[in-house]
Amino acid sequence: MAIQNINLGTYANDGTGDDLRAAFTKVNDNFDYIDTFAVISGTNLGAGAPVFKTANGGALQFRTIAAGTNLTVSYDGNVITVAANNPFVGNVTGNVTGNAGTVTNGVYTTSSINALADVDTSSTPPTNGQSLVWNTVASQWKPATVSGGIGGGIADIVEDTSPQLGGNLDVNGYSIVSAGDGDISIDPGGNGNIILHGNLTINSAGNFTKTGEINFNPSALTSFGSNSSATDGNVYITRNSYSSAIGQGFTFAQHHETADAVNFTFYRTRGTGNAQTSIINGDDIIDLTFAGYEGSSTLGVGNITCQADGVVSTGKIPGRFRFALHDGVTSGAFGLRAVAELSSAGTWKVNTLSAYSGSTMSVLSNVSIGNNFSLSVGGMTLSQDGLITSTSSNQSITIRSNGIGNVAIEGISITSRQIATDGNFALQLMSVLQLPSYASEATANSAVGASPVSGMMYYDSTANSIKIYGPSSWQIPGAGSGLFSRASVAGTSASLADNASGNIDITGFKGYMLYKIQTSVASWVRLYTDSTSRTADASRLEGVDPAPGAGVIAEVITTGASTILISPGAFGFNNEGTPTTNIPVRVTNKSGSTSTVTVTLVVVQLEA
Repeated sequence: MAIQNINLGTYANDGTGDDLRAAFTKVNDNFDYIDTFAVISGTNLGAGAPVFKTANGGALQFRTIAAGTNLTVSYDGNVITVAANNPFVGNVTGNVTGNAGTVTNGVYTTSSINALADVDTSSTPPTNGQSLVWNTVASQWKPATVSGGIGGGIADIVEDTSPQLGGNLDVNGYSIVSAGDGDISIDPGGNGNIILHGNLTINSAGNFTKTGEINFNPSALTSFGSNSSATDGNVYITRNSYSSAIGQGFTFAQHHETADAVNFTFYRTRGTGNAQTSIINGDDIIDLTFAGYEGSSTLGVGNITCQADGVVSTGKIPGRFRFALHDGVTSGAFGLRAVAELSSAGTWKVNTLSAYSGSTMSVLSNVSIGNNFSLSVGGMTLSQDGLITSTSSNQSITIRSNGIGNVAIEGISITSRQIATDGNFALQLMSVLQLPSYASEATANSAVGASPVSGMMYYDSTANSIKIYGPSSWQIPGAGSGLFSRASVAGTSASLADNASGNIDITGFKGYMLYKIQTSVASWVRLYTDSTSRTADASRLEGVDPAPGAGVIAEVITTGASTILISPGAFGFNNEGTPTTNIPVRVTNKSGSTSTVTVTLVVVQLEA
């Protein structure tokens, strides 16, 4: 119960407080409650210094726990902790574990080794030169004479002239070294081998030297470098004397009964040896470099490169070989230039073919001339279209038989060039004389290989008529009234990346009426009066109108291969200082990929 309070009322005898009986009842109850807390005395339990001192009235009094020397007293909650700061600081003398001795700063010292329990030097006192030897009967160390010195026979290991290990030799973190420049020899007896169960590491100060033959007989793979780390493995083979004998220098020998040979493989990946990733187009598989010393530095003389040439996919890596040689003119590494290439399609790319010896080079199969290419022989050029033209302007071409033999030309295709005889042989035509056939004047101009000259003629398969050039354009004989027929003129750009721009110069007329513009792919085409206006307009953005007088004749934007009708027709003219038949054009490739752009104009000549 809790202590009860007596109600005294508001003032004396007002009848609102406790009466006498009720008030003293509360007094008695309060005394009974307090009596339950009365403390008579305290008791210390167990042995040791008493903590309880006395009871003073209702208060218990305890002795204070004080910290002595090198002791700390602390308390936390219900726990009092007594801890030693630094035990055994100072000298302690007396009996320690039953033996006479001294503990100084934590170190036990004694005046006699006999104080150790398992040592007995009292029963038989030791004499000079004796050692402690374990006595298995007494289970103690006792003095005794050891024959031959310590360890059962020698006083120093150098005294043993035929030492043998009785177990594994543990270097315990140390090295096996020699004094001065002395060698360390490991010499197995007879046919014995030196067996290494770990990696052989030669640091930067050491070399691997072997006089005579070195044989490696791996059961798996011999590696220089590491597949599991970024460690590089370099192999440098030096030969200091000349020999052309087989087996001298570097030899890759094979000895087996199979027709096929073991590959000498150059292997390339991206990533690491443990995490290989695919190579990509343009990655070199191997660079074989041939170098020489020119008196001051090492310089590349030649190089053979095998390279990925195209999209790499599962099971497919197209490749090519490139061959480079130093030109002997440019100093340093920049003189090493590509001279030939062999593609994955089997195409050789070289600038010049020449007989290796003598003056004759034999071609034992047909020679195919690719699109837009030609074959030059002496003063003649043979194009893919079958035209033979002279290399120099206005140069004649002579076809001559040997001796008095005849010259036979079957299916002849003749332009205005002249075929003549010198009177010593006959010219014989084996079929009907036929003019060359082209679909447009632009195609005829390209076939000529130079600017057309008056008198040239061809059959226009599109207009179904014969056209003669003169004085400055192709004409249809007998067209009448002195009027010109509409004509198609065209030009093709270089290969352009998507959204890239380039220039085209189309041979047309000094003045013309423009009817149509045709494109081979989606493109933005602009026609100009002169090349200066074309250059000035190059920075104008698509969709922005040109300034008045900017020299823009017409422009169209196509979404593919299409023809745009110019209605009404637009007048065009050449505005160079000396007017020419050139029509300056600028195109922007909008096809979505790298492509050439061919622009064809349908025009009518207005000016001679």
